[in-house]
Amino acid sequence: MSRGTSAEQARELLVRSWAVIWLAAVWTLLWGEASPLIIGSGLLVGVAVIVCLPLPRVPVGAGIRIGPVIVLCLLIARDLLISSAQVAWYAVRPASIPESGIHWVKLRLNSDLVLTLAILSINLIPGTVVLSIDRVHRRIQVHLLPSRNEADVKKFEEQTARLERWFSRAFEQGKKQNSPASPRKKEAT
Repeated sequence: MSRGTSAEQARELLVRSWAVIWLAAVWTLLWGEASPLIIGSGLLVGVAVIVCLPLPRVPVGAGIRIGPVIVLCLLIARDLLISSAQVAWYAVRPASIPESGIHWVKLRLNSDLVLTLAILSINLIPGTVVLSIDRVHRRIQVHLLPSRNEADVKKFEEQTARLERWFSRAFEQGKKQNSPASPRKKEAT
């Protein structure tokens, strides 16, 4: 099996070097002291991890588009602020905590990497926790607060669809397979 061109090999070496440096930095932070012995042992541990436990290559796809990435970051920040205020209000208001529920949401992102990023952004939003991921059917099971009625669920599905569209624009443009712009079908919960 060929290893690729020298440019690909140089890129692979650069990526692995950064991974070793990152692992050494985490090792040093965990020890809480930056002595030469700890930094050196961190580098050795980093090399051992990279050599003994190599990760498979993750296909990045079509690349990153900076405009949609900026819009995506702003949308996530806005959703984070609104949801944080909403959950904080639930914590201090005199009424009881609203009803929560567990719902399945279909995602139409092609790349596992982009799907992971979308799930992480959904988990960042207070009041939502992704409980399970069905990679085969590209859907996630989410604990949702509030989930008092169909309107709350619909609002969350629209919020997720909006995030999904922007993740697709930012990282998957050009792929036609599971277009997130297509209408959503109702799923049994």
